Amino acid sequence: MDIELLLDQEEDLIDSTARTVFGIRCLKPNQKLLIEKILGYERSRRQENLLALLSTGFGKSICFLLPAYLSKGISLIIFPVISLMNDQADKLRKLGIPFVVLKGGMEYGEKLAAFRALEIGKTRIVITNPEMLIQESILSRLRHLTFSYLVLDEAHTVISWGESFRPAYLELPKVIDILKPHALLAFSATCNPDTVAKLKKIIFTSDPYVLISSADRENIRYRRIRSLFPYQDCRRLLKEESSRNAIIYCGTRARCERVSSFLSCIYPCRYYHAGLSKEERLETESWFRSTSGAVLAATNAFGLGVDSRNVRTVIHMYLPSTSQDFLQEAGRAGRDGHESTSYVLLDPSSTSPLYSIFTSDGCIRSRLIQTLGRPLVEACSGCDGCDGIYTEAFGEAELRRAIGNFPYLHSKEHVIRKLEKITGLSRKSTSRALERAVAFKEARIRFGRVRLLVK
Repeated sequence: MDIELLLDQEEDLIDSTARTVFGIRCLKPNQKLLIEKILGYERSRRQENLLALLSTGFGKSICFLLPAYLSKGISLIIFPVISLMNDQADKLRKLGIPFVVLKGGMEYGEKLAAFRALEIGKTRIVITNPEMLIQESILSRLRHLTFSYLVLDEAHTVISWGESFRPAYLELPKVIDILKPHALLAFSATCNPDTVAKLKKIIFTSDPYVLISSADRENIRYRRIRSLFPYQDCRRLLKEESSRNAIIYCGTRARCERVSSFLSCIYPCRYYHAGLSKEERLETESWFRSTSGAVLAATNAFGLGVDSRNVRTVIHMYLPSTSQDFLQEAGRAGRDGHESTSYVLLDPSSTSPLYSIFTSDGCIRSRLIQTLGRPLVEACSGCDGCDGIYTEAFGEAELRRAIGNFPYLHSKEHVIRKLEKITGLSRKSTSRALERAVAFKEARIRFGRVRLLVK
């Protein structure tokens, strides 16, 4: 058959499958190009390798699910967390696409039924995790099957988790060697150059084809606040219903619970961290997805596998240590493509390397993207660095007013009493706010025009 005619037929098949099977009226051009490339790997006589670095909200799952649906062999899709596995399983179930799941806690009969479904061709899609695949009892049943694709979703976790608490990830090369898929496909939203280099060394047998989309999310505005009263800042920022649903990344479990307790009398608010049971986490995820105007105070345990498309605001009460972690968390906002906001509540005691990005002059967006080794392709679509402003914090005007009454010298005790009276907040809160203000001044962040001299 003429190769041009074959490609035209394949293109028509991709469009019709996206529309009739997955309910997608029109694929994005980059999605379609990636799907075409992956489908072409099945015709290759050698194992192909692909590393796709796609921005959050790109719609990466269709890029491997559609080829998996059309392929002749089996596709093994490896997810890092149970919530992601459950999310994908729910989507496939609703679409009526047959699949099997291999995960911990399954009964022997359930595993047997899954293997049987693969062997008789009832399904060609497997959802699993690395811990299951390295088990000899699993590999012995899978090694006799034909695999088109082995997919690593959230591939950066191979390095960030495999080198710490998920050693099963580092054993995946043995699995790949045994199962011999036609193509090894790795997907991630935020891989820095070091992570990419380690992935090439550990996972891929030869240099992969690397496809990089812009890491920039143009619909997210980056804002910063010299936060004096963080809890009150959260309350103020989320006052308008249009600013919710919202996620507040708190850094610690205890702070998650305190923030949730503070806000729950105003907004529908819950907390989420790794200390919750599996059932509690699943129930909280479901609540957050289905509740209008909801607020979730969370540690970094919340994110992977939770596809909430209506998040309008993400607030960081702490800064992660890497830009890839920050962009992953901030990228939970605006996955529906609508305008959203990422706020950072600056704390002068922060030790994060990212602190200087948010306190220096210049574009915040471009510096975040550049740390991933990827340039900012378009002009900045909105950040405080380019606007040359700091969003005023709760209590900042009150503090200036209190200090302004004594512009040259006054006691800390006197200012605290003034602040207590003006803000109506506790002595502990006002004392902490004053310490932060002094620290901001010492860090050479201009605090209005007031001389801040405190004994």
